[in-house]
Amino acid sequence: MISTIRQALAIRKAAGAVTEFVHVHSHRGVSVEEVRNAYIDKEATRSCVSALKAGLGCSPFLVNEETVVFWTDSVTGLTHVSGDIKVPLKSALDRRLVAAWMRHISQGALVRHCGSSVLTRVRAIRKSLNPGVLMFLILAVTRQLPTADKTLFGEDKTGAALVCPVCRRGQQSSDHVFVCQSTSSVLSRLRGRVSLKISALVSPALKSSRISAAHKTVLSTCHQSLAFHDPRRPPSDLLFSPDKKTQKLFGSFDRFDRLGGVLGFLPQGLRSAVVPAPTDLGAPERLHKALRLSADEYWRAIQEDILLSAKAAYDLGPSSCRDSVATIIALSLLLLLSLSSSSPSSPSSPSPPPSPPVQQPSPSSFFRT
Repeated sequence: MISTIRQALAIRKAAGAVTEFVHVHSHRGVSVEEVRNAYIDKEATRSCVSALKAGLGCSPFLVNEETVVFWTDSVTGLTHVSGDIKVPLKSALDRRLVAAWMRHISQGALVRHCGSSVLTRVRAIRKSLNPGVLMFLILAVTRQLPTADKTLFGEDKTGAALVCPVCRRGQQSSDHVFVCQSTSSVLSRLRGRVSLKISALVSPALKSSRISAAHKTVLSTCHQSLAFHDPRRPPSDLLFSPDKKTQKLFGSFDRFDRLGGVLGFLPQGLRSAVVPAPTDLGAPERLHKALRLSADEYWRAIQEDILLSAKAAYDLGPSSCRDSVATIIALSLLLLLSLSSSSPSSPSSPSPPPSPPVQQPSPSSFFRT
């Protein structure tokens, strides 16, 4: 059958004809073509089963092609899977992974707020081939940055040791890094850049005659009121709109998890609220794809700028705990080098006198700030 189809395509191509393949479902029964396709599939399966019973032989794949039908859960209910079964299986495994991740109290806090977008963001950073940023993002998402609350244990983990040595106003943690006064300059410049970029994004909507005046009023001021990426600014109701639905929507943006925002995660619905669809702007249909791609690229640039600024702020933050970890690593490397470079003394050379014992500090003492 496949050889016959190939020969027919070759003949049509030689005659200058254009052949277009259209995927017709066979398990929904919506159109006449789908009903006919389902009937043909059943007849093909019946013929294969009859051939097997008669001992004529038939490929098991052709039998199970229509005997086994895969379905997957979706927003609208059960959906028939057509094509590669690996795609829905990977999606199901991702959902199971996120559900298990959410059950962790500390490491799953951000995932409970942002959902599966965490995996999407981590994979995007992984493709950028920047291991330093990827490691920072994973540690920050799971709240496992090597701050004092994670590196001090036992008797060394006291209230005085956890106090930030820079601002003296809070305890060192993954959240405090981005509200410390040592990082205020980086985050202030970041907020200015994000405000300018969002202002450029909404400018086409402000010029469109299809956008209501109330919505234009909100869009003209949203670049100043949106602070989802600034942990120093708590949620507030600075944005006012006569439309209650718009007021509630932008209020949810402002209540977005600040740690998620400073890592480059966007509140759900922000993109469509700030940048209306090309059809709402009245753009010609031939420009719709280009406008969507341009907006996607602009949003990715905003997310990357936010994440890189967060890493720069962390690098400028209280470094006592990071210095302690670096000290332990350096001492371990020196010890390994000294052991590897030492050679056994020769029989002819006199052995040196034994050195007096030196009291070695405990490992926990290296963590003292």
